[in-house]
Amino acid sequence: MNYTAVNTKVLAKRSQMLNHQNYQALVCFTSIEALTAALTAIQGEWTSQSLFDEYKPIASFIHVKPVKDYIRTLAYGLAGAHASVSPGIAASGTEIKHWSYVSWRKLNMLDKPSREPLRRILGTEMDLRNIIWIYRLKQYHRIEGGATFGYLLPSGYRLPGEIVTGLVDCKDATAMIDILSQSPYCDTFKSIEDLRMGEQILTKIIRAKFRRENHSTNAACICGYLYEKHLEHKNIRAIKEGINLGFAPGDILKRLY
Repeated sequence: MNYTAVNTKVLAKRSQMLNHQNYQALVCFTSIEALTAALTAIQGEWTSQSLFDEYKPIASFIHVKPVKDYIRTLAYGLAGAHASVSPGIAASGTEIKHWSYVSWRKLNMLDKPSREPLRRILGTEMDLRNIIWIYRLKQYHRIEGGATFGYLLPSGYRLPGEIVTGLVDCKDATAMIDILSQSPYCDTFKSIEDLRMGEQILTKIIRAKFRRENHSTNAACICGYLYEKHLEHKNIRAIKEGINLGFAPGDILKRLY
């Protein structure tokens, strides 16, 4: 598939996204009504109903059905992703519906040039998410041992099974850091604070990986745009929550991705 027209459309859509200056202004509003009016002024008829709406203008430029179906699956998955990052994606034996795993399983739908960059991105996302969830299960949910595996994504991209088992079986976060120092993610998680800030670190890494594919002639350019819109929707929800709770603008900014 020739992605030239699609990539041009994606770049045009990216230019309409909120930037840091926009967020700095938006967090200063004290009512949802004023926030909504400001969003409309910046982006026109802004809507947070569904991320899937962001897929529709691009879909008309995708003429290969398997690619269109794949992007549609990703859009639905991201649209259904909750702002919460608590573990518990699936109990053992139930279907796993996390957007990265579903997209990973369907990579064969895509043309060959698209598979490898997306395999790297999605594989890294799942590895990092499993590390974060293992930490949170230990720290906040007191779930340890074999029960932990029912909450993890069955990725194994660059995280060998013995490392995962070691992380699950170790006693605390300090021990997790020791084990991770011998893993491919030794430079990502160097301290307990890195584990606490896991979601922010994950987002930064995955966003950077997608952005490296922005101008590539493969499906990653479309997937990266949808991922960015997913984060934008999460940020708008975080701003609304912050306004409702009376948070200071600086405190709201710290919660954004």
